[in-house]
Amino acid sequence: HQNLRNPDYDYMFFCDAEGTSFRDTGLVGGRGALVERDYYKAMMKEGKDIFVGKVVLSKTSGQYVMPIARAAKDAYGRTFGFFVGMLGINQIKNEVEGFQIGETGYFLLTDTTGQIVAHRNPDYVLQQIEVIPEVARLVYSGTGKDSYSELDLDGNNCVSFVAPVADTGYSIGYIVSLAEVHTATTKTQKVVIVVGIIVAILLGLFIFLALSRVLGRLKKINKLI
Repeated sequence: HQNLRNPDYDYMFFCDAEGTSFRDTGLVGGRGALVERDYYKAMMKEGKDIFVGKVVLSKTSGQYVMPIARAAKDAYGRTFGFFVGMLGINQIKNEVEGFQIGETGYFLLTDTTGQIVAHRNPDYVLQQIEVIPEVARLVYSGTGKDSYSELDLDGNNCVSFVAPVADTGYSIGYIVSLAEVHTATTKTQKVVIVVGIIVAILLGLFIFLALSRVLGRLKKINKLI
């Protein structure tokens, strides 16, 4: 029901097995009009329970949205249709772009097609990740695992970390200057050295006390003998 809809969603609808949509606004789509959509194929042909699609331009609001689909099942667990919520990307975009680690680090998000959904540089948003070739290689590495690489961006030596977002086909990336990484590493090394010295001292003291106690008992036994 549109009056109960979360305002972050542009619109919602139910799609039946024939590909006909029924919107929360009361609008009914053409019969079979959605059978070629990626979310229809994922839910009705591939049997997925949840699917997050690529970012698209909404004809309803003119805003960019990402379709999030959830299977509708009967009492026997069979999918007879699915629900789709067209989530506006502004909230996710703002969250990703606003989250920062360190002074130079920043995050980026790509959808299932490699389209950039969020980036601190607005010129990159909604472009394909190929505009940053080094990061694109990580996104398209095909490993499905976390990966990283050193790269040169705008004359700065950086390191990029990319990780797949589980069950979505999206990828989250983090880019930070190599100099900042080295600075953090140096600080960590100093902390480890200091902690190591303290641990060594405490361990040595413990061993000394333990040995003193054992040797004391041995001397006592030796004296008795």
